[in-house]
Amino acid sequence: MKVLAILYDGGKAAEEEPRLLGTTENKLGIADWLKERGHELIVTSDKEGPDSVFQKELPEAEVLITTPFHPGYLTADLIKNKAPKLKLCITAGVGSDHVDLNAANENKITVAEVSGSNVVSVAEHVIMDILLLVRNFVPAHEMIERGDWNVSQIARNAFDLEGKVVGTIGAGRIGYRVLERLVPFNCKELLYFDYNALPDDAAKAVKARRVENIEEFVAQCDVVTVNAPLHEGTRGLINANLLKHFKKGAWIVNTARGAIVDRHDLAAALKSGHINGYAGDVWDVQPAPKDHPWRTVKNVLGGGNGMVPHYSGTTLDAQLRYAQGTKSILENYLDGKPQDPSNLIVEGGQYATRNYGQHQEKLPGLNVLCIDGGGARGLSSLIVLQEVMHRLRGLKQNGEPLIPADHFDYIAGSGTGGISACMLGKLRMPIDKAIEEYEKLMKNVFTKKKVLGSTAYKAKRLQKALGTMVREATGNAEERMLGKEGDDEKCKTAVFAMAKKNMNACLPVIFRSYRVDADPSPDCTIWEALHATMAHPDLFKSIDIGDLSLKQSFVGGEIGCSNPTGQVLAEIKRLYPNRHVACILSVGAGHARTIQVPDPSLVQKLFRTQDVVAMKQMATDSERVAEEMGARFKTISGVYFRFNVDQGMQSVFSESWEQRSDVLGHTKSYLRKSEVRGTMERAIQSISERRTIISTKLIDGHIQGEAVKRPTRLKRCPAPSPVYTGRDTECEQLEKCLSRNDEERCICVVYGLGGVGKTQLILNVIERTRDMWDCVIYVDANSEAAIKSTLQDFAVVKGIGETYEDAIGWLESSHERWLLVLDNADDQALVTRIRQYLPGGRRGKIIITTRLADLAVLAKGAGSSCHLSSMSQEDGMKLLVKTARKEGQTLSGAEMEAAIALLQVCGISL
Repeated sequence: MKVLAILYDGGKAAEEEPRLLGTTENKLGIADWLKERGHELIVTSDKEGPDSVFQKELPEAEVLITTPFHPGYLTADLIKNKAPKLKLCITAGVGSDHVDLNAANENKITVAEVSGSNVVSVAEHVIMDILLLVRNFVPAHEMIERGDWNVSQIARNAFDLEGKVVGTIGAGRIGYRVLERLVPFNCKELLYFDYNALPDDAAKAVKARRVENIEEFVAQCDVVTVNAPLHEGTRGLINANLLKHFKKGAWIVNTARGAIVDRHDLAAALKSGHINGYAGDVWDVQPAPKDHPWRTVKNVLGGGNGMVPHYSGTTLDAQLRYAQGTKSILENYLDGKPQDPSNLIVEGGQYATRNYGQHQEKLPGLNVLCIDGGGARGLSSLIVLQEVMHRLRGLKQNGEPLIPADHFDYIAGSGTGGISACMLGKLRMPIDKAIEEYEKLMKNVFTKKKVLGSTAYKAKRLQKALGTMVREATGNAEERMLGKEGDDEKCKTAVFAMAKKNMNACLPVIFRSYRVDADPSPDCTIWEALHATMAHPDLFKSIDIGDLSLKQSFVGGEIGCSNPTGQVLAEIKRLYPNRHVACILSVGAGHARTIQVPDPSLVQKLFRTQDVVAMKQMATDSERVAEEMGARFKTISGVYFRFNVDQGMQSVFSESWEQRSDVLGHTKSYLRKSEVRGTMERAIQSISERRTIISTKLIDGHIQGEAVKRPTRLKRCPAPSPVYTGRDTECEQLEKCLSRNDEERCICVVYGLGGVGKTQLILNVIERTRDMWDCVIYVDANSEAAIKSTLQDFAVVKGIGETYEDAIGWLESSHERWLLVLDNADDQALVTRIRQYLPGGRRGKIIITTRLADLAVLAKGAGSSCHLSSMSQEDGMKLLVKTARKEGQTLSGAEMEAAIALLQVCGISL
């Protein structure tokens, strides 16, 4: 068996200190042990790119070991295409977000980590970081190193921790230990934000109060510490939108995962003084690039930065614990023994913990922006987007200028649309700045035609203008298009070009800002990618990209791909296999019918009309794709929106940049049309609400018929028996529990022997509370398969997806008041498996009926556990009288004796 370990190089320190076990030199202390057992161990730090040792050795590896401190990113592409033998992935430490857990589930790969190995180490580090920030320690020490001495300069921003409100995002193993260590500091109050409430005794022990709304939570805290795992529900959690709710002058400590905090938004908040300090040891890319803003950013007083390399959980003591834990997991695997449940993340195609996976569908829907190519007419696309952003800004209270990259998850384009996409996405320009740069670029490139030659314009002018734009935006004209391994971009960018020698295939090449393993993008500079997408054969010369031995020539993506929406949706499906889409916004550069192609007179041949003909072809291709997309999404409303100026642009050609006002006028006229205004309003609503409307699994051409497929019937919640009588105490108990308005999670469990009336009791309660619910989902839960099937049917009927996970995700994120009923959950297997079918969220309630007393532990909320036994004599008599239709009548002596005898036969005591 081959075991592949991705560790970091310890160098001389590891040679001198053998207790640095997590290094390539000391190999977690398992090298000799594995060798004795006849297994091969490959250890490397080389983990990035297809030529790395990691990717070369992965196909033969049965076990992969990696660490959070130098992670080998096991992506879905690697799992699917390069890991056919992989059975076990071990995190030597805590935190398995570097593994695509959904893909691991699909391929039945077990993912385990050494739970608890770093909890004390990290908790102590958090306390240290809090004190560093609050006491303004770092700039004080830097002052001493410089040889200066100015007490007032330091003391002006130094405070006591006593009397402050401190809160933790996440109150698990580490978060709770942080709360324990904060108790002696006599803080004003300790708060926590978590999907799950602490047990009452645990919360009382640290006097911590739970705040369920994240915005309300951060608004109350002087110090916020992040102690939550990274998953799709926490990725980018602390961003510009949330930061504005923080107290002015608050401090943030993050030792969890760097990608939980948006790097640019945090840096901006620190520079502005809204946030007073940020400390931690986790970065959104590791090792952090030298130009990472968190390395150097400071607050307005020159302090507030406590960032260090990722080492809080890898002290020598912690390394011993996670090395021993890794060996234990390996030993269990090799000996065929079950793993410690606390170490399991994924096993047997299922999530084994509620720390990952269960929050994924709480993610908002994806917003996708596609911008057509269209030569010089592309300015109109940006003006349409300017209207979109201005309307979105109107929805915000502060009215600050908005950056499109903060509102779209994916921005793509071709030709001039590719330039716009790169400015808005990769370079994160505000829309007004993008329009300014676009005009400058187009004017420099298109105003001077060549008299002779095969192309209309000079490629060198294009390259120079592109380089200038990139340099002004990033400080480096040679900035790379492709992000670094593990870089977690908030908004991904793609531009399209065609391989010159394979144009007939009509398969564009994608120049991405992010890395993928299958069909990777060319590794080039931004300006090279933009030249490639602009290099229409009639307009500019092609560009060669790559090393001397592997150079490839590219021409403009507008040839057969001027509207890249189809290719983009296929890419979205691959990138986000378990997400949903909220909005697809497609923006064109003018209808084909508005472009007049002059007759090729001699003069026109001499002075060229290639650009006009090219624009005609681009527009024709764009509208063909737009019509296909419109047909594809016609059965799903509120997802796909197309904007394209249809009149008045025919006289605007490449050389007419003085006609900017004409472009503006025609586009504004188009936007004033009533039908366009209506479509714009719906698009803005879709972008801002980010509803999970359609699964990414359905967006690449299979929507019609499949997305609207409905099951023949969805089981309705039955009505209670018309003769139902009694159980008034239990009915009132459950009704009171369900009717609570504090939005605490509520799970009512009704348990007892078969035939005691559990189902009729809850049906009566549902009938009495019917007006409380927007939606009641009744599940005959006699088996796990039945639960999955009913929830899957609900997802399809609701139009929210096609799997039971889609239904659970919708319920967790829905603003509707819903009631989920799991009736007859009597299968013993459900004792350990039913939790995964219980949605979280604060708007819904759950009722479970079961014969299994073990399920009573699931009850949550006052009065939520209800044990049913035999009916009382009084209730039994009422039921018998009602069934016999003797209500309101006095029973004779003989009838009473017969009734009592019948009740005794039924097991109802006298």
